[in-house]
Amino acid sequence: MDKETKHETDLYQLAQWAHANRKRLMAGLAALLVVGGVIGLTIWNKSHHELMANEALANIKDPPGSRENPTAADAAPYIQVANDYPGTAAGTRARLMAGGALFEAGNFKDAKEQFDKFLQENPGNSLANEALLGVAASLEGDGKNADAIARYEDLIKHHMADTTGPQAKSALARLYLAENRPEDALPLYDELARGNNGDSWVLEAEIQRQELYTKYPNLKKPPVRALAPSPAMTNLSPLIKPQ
Repeated sequence: MDKETKHETDLYQLAQWAHANRKRLMAGLAALLVVGGVIGLTIWNKSHHELMANEALANIKDPPGSRENPTAADAAPYIQVANDYPGTAAGTRARLMAGGALFEAGNFKDAKEQFDKFLQENPGNSLANEALLGVAASLEGDGKNADAIARYEDLIKHHMADTTGPQAKSALARLYLAENRPEDALPLYDELARGNNGDSWVLEAEIQRQELYTKYPNLKKPPVRALAPSPAMTNLSPLIKPQ
């Protein structure tokens, strides 16, 4: 049997099989169309959901930091967006902004709750350090210095990859001073002062460091003195002849 005849035979057999199994083929094709439609609809819904979340967040007036007399009510629109659009980038930002609004209003307990929710809902998010800093600051604002110190210390030790580091160090040094621990505060101010970039953290650290030296002169390290040669080495020196 030549190749052309064999090819025609194969086509004929395939046509027979397709005719005999046409119901199964149509069902499979329909299933593929349904799956494709579901995937397409899911992508569209996600994109549409994100768009609506962005619009809802953008429509909130007077963002945190813009009001002269902030109140806890300022956080309500952000909490609403976060609750209505979970899993979206805008909803994630809204949760963090809700915590910021409550913090500015002096409602530290509820601010911490929003920052904690952010961390629960968005593990590994690039803004997680901001929320961790918010938790520590909220504890500090609520007068829970020991808990705040522990949070700041953890943030500095394990989460120093972004700009939250200087703020955390400055806050921790301030709490150390409040707890009468100047010897622990000084190394933090030393680290900040070595920034050499003229930003506010460096300038504040320089001022605080000088004040610490004035108030606690014992913190100043004595200058390193050169060691005098031992008597044994002095006695041996005449025996050392140049080569």
